[in-house]
Amino acid sequence: QAQQGVYFSLMLVPPAELRFAERAPVEMVFVLDCSGSMGGRPIEQSKNAMSRALRSMNANDTFQVIRFSEDASTFGPAPVPATPENINRALRYVESLDANGGTEMLRGIHAALDFPHDPERLRFVVFLTDGYIGNEADFLGAIQDRLGATRIFSFGVGSSPNRYLLDHMAIVGRGVVGYLALSDSASDVMDAFFERVSHPALTDVRIDLEGYPSLAEAEIYPRMSRDLFVGRPVVFTGRVDGPLPETIRVRGRMNGRDWSMNVPIAAARSDECKALAPIWARTKIADLMDEMAWSGNPVIADDVEQLALSYALMSQYTAFVAVDSLTVTQGTYGITVAQPVPVPEGVKYETTVR
Repeated sequence: QAQQGVYFSLMLVPPAELRFAERAPVEMVFVLDCSGSMGGRPIEQSKNAMSRALRSMNANDTFQVIRFSEDASTFGPAPVPATPENINRALRYVESLDANGGTEMLRGIHAALDFPHDPERLRFVVFLTDGYIGNEADFLGAIQDRLGATRIFSFGVGSSPNRYLLDHMAIVGRGVVGYLALSDSASDVMDAFFERVSHPALTDVRIDLEGYPSLAEAEIYPRMSRDLFVGRPVVFTGRVDGPLPETIRVRGRMNGRDWSMNVPIAAARSDECKALAPIWARTKIADLMDEMAWSGNPVIADDVEQLALSYALMSQYTAFVAVDSLTVTQGTYGITVAQPVPVPEGVKYETTVR
């Protein structure tokens, strides 16, 4: 029991043998960035990856292909069964796409998330983009508003993708981020993706504490429910002001049905787990910053600053600074120096720099 309360941590790891279970049917929505900055090698890599993904579909799956640049268009009005005929049609459609125009990612997310969801299948939306936009908060907010039961998997394409945007797309979308470099094997990257999403042990995982009816009261982070995949454990950390119950209740959905179990708590003295309090604080800060990424709420910055100061942590608003008072630079004002920035490898200058 630390000074600020009682802390706990829970790691959920699914059995490794689940990786041999048959994959449940999924609804795959592939969204391809066809803006001008994707011209050249980036869109070629994206096409190779999508072609591999389409050929990896199972007979019980459904899929949709969406392209966006200054507008958005779809392969069909709704996801279609993954029959050989439909897959061949989609392969021809993907091969016909070209890169031109601006990047209106909001049109792509609206097209991907606004049509009705099939409740019999997990919906995975796969974005392939370099993310060259400047309104990240608007885009992440649109995902938060429309996500529902969808999971978003973002793939950064090329040598200089917008990692901030792509990482947070996966966080807000409860998915996973991946990167497809120009020298990577697109087939290997997509094979690894399907291996990763093929075996969900639990979906919509959350934990409850007896005596603490809300996550806010128990201060459990991350607050957003997670999916538990084979080979990818889920970790929760929490803090309470009162005593902990003897068990933590884990809830989720397994094979489309509600599932739960009780996990006993092993208590330890505060001097044996001093690291748990700052770990909890770091997890809360990360959760708050994820929220700020899509909400833009300025109050969150104050909360992060106070939390970081209370637990002596570095954050986006706190730092440890060492000042050398012996060295003084010459002059009384700064000088601006123009520094050319190279265009990312494989990207066409004329379609990226205006």
